[in-house]
Amino acid sequence: MLQAILVGVACVVVAAYGVDRFFAFRDDPREPRRISPKIPIIGHVLGFMYYGFDYIDILSQQTDDEVWSIGVLGFKIYITHVVRLTNIIQKTRSLSTKPFWAIENRIHTGASEEAHALFPDALGPWLTRSKQALAPGPAIDVISLRMAEESNREVSALLRQGETGLLGWAKHVAVQVTSIAMFGTQHPFRDPELVDAMWIWDEYRPYHQVGADVLGTGLRARAKVGKAFQEYFRNMPDDVSLIIRERQETLREAGLAEPDIAKMQAFFSDTYHNILPQLFWTLYEAFSRPALLAAIRQEILSNAVVRHDGAEANDDKANAPRVLDLAALKMSCPLLLATFQETQRHRHARSASRFVTEDTMLDGRFLLKKGHYLQMPVQSVHMDTSLWGPDAAAFDPYRFMPPSAAAKSSLPPVGHGAVHVPGAPVRVDRGAGRRGAAGPAGRSDAGRGEGGAVANAEGRWERDPETRTFEKATVPRPKREVRVRVTAREGAGRWRVALGQGGARIPLASG
Repeated sequence: MLQAILVGVACVVVAAYGVDRFFAFRDDPREPRRISPKIPIIGHVLGFMYYGFDYIDILSQQTDDEVWSIGVLGFKIYITHVVRLTNIIQKTRSLSTKPFWAIENRIHTGASEEAHALFPDALGPWLTRSKQALAPGPAIDVISLRMAEESNREVSALLRQGETGLLGWAKHVAVQVTSIAMFGTQHPFRDPELVDAMWIWDEYRPYHQVGADVLGTGLRARAKVGKAFQEYFRNMPDDVSLIIRERQETLREAGLAEPDIAKMQAFFSDTYHNILPQLFWTLYEAFSRPALLAAIRQEILSNAVVRHDGAEANDDKANAPRVLDLAALKMSCPLLLATFQETQRHRHARSASRFVTEDTMLDGRFLLKKGHYLQMPVQSVHMDTSLWGPDAAAFDPYRFMPPSAAAKSSLPPVGHGAVHVPGAPVRVDRGAGRRGAAGPAGRSDAGRGEGGAVANAEGRWERDPETRTFEKATVPRPKREVRVRVTAREGAGRWRVALGQGGARIPLASG
């Protein structure tokens, strides 16, 4: 009996290797060289499930090729992290992102087959109208102002909460602030149970891509969110954003049924899983560097804070509330923007993706076959010393500062001590056993909350927290929570936000 089992196992292994080699043998010699998995057929799948997109970086250590590939049976992914080639790829029409919308639509929305058939014809007009709706102007100004006002309310609510997890708070803020900006005051995610369902759906999306939601937990959560959006769009409120309204009209004009449109809106409007980690890590990185935070605070105070009655921003005797000018915050605070960019450079872990829509000779040397994927891992580029210099591994937002900005300074590493947070008058103590031991609270003149706040982190503030791997977000979340205690700070005063005069695009260079 044992002998028969061993023989059977041996036959399966030999057959698996044979199948794997068969598909490799079918490769065109002009195609990038294939890296075979240690476990035939399923090895690469297991690698992605365990390591996430770090798996690509692990495989890249096995080759010096500019372009290489991995395959699972007839499915293939081409991979390159050469900047020269990525610049060519971005200009090559046959290497497109548009097919991913249709693929994602089929996998994640739960819409009918009729809707999937109609969706490609709606995609072009939808993307064009969406781009127009997001261009600088009144429509995007409304979204910005709503987000700022809701952020103001959330900071005030945080004071009343007293103690929270930084990740959990960022999770809550990402949903509520974005929802009210996009869907108006009657947005579906006012219901906490629906928020829970949305995050359950988010957890299972990577599994839906490989058909591994065996118990249907994620599918049931998706159905709950889709039903709520059907109710919302049945009586769409007047304060819905232009981007959502344009998308709704485009899908209707393409002939899609209302239930299918609601399911697609529920999926394609969901940016929370990307906003959450970017918000968390920007706060985390800023909290960790007292000198940087002091510089950001002074920049905001000098360039983006005014008195409602015309008094100077640093006139503590004035009773008028401080007003944060959103246009000035975006256009006149380069260090704040640079900190966000440097956070992206360090924390972005996904790959930029393209779909090969027709056979393409990349750089005249590499044949990319129609129907396969092309991945461009960003982390290896973000840490490339030939691009960023010998200090590429260091967190230094000054590398993104314009030449006219202040000279580059040496920033202290993560350590202990009281620091102030940009965007809200908060103070943090890091490190185990330091709760309540910070001494005087200090002052901060930049923020969005109507009151001040003092936050003390419980437990150890890790330099490089372990992150999640198998998820769809472009920036992975930390695995563990960071607890903070929040109390009102004397003298913070009242805060309001104003739109100001702007209209220019923000030159993001990372992501």
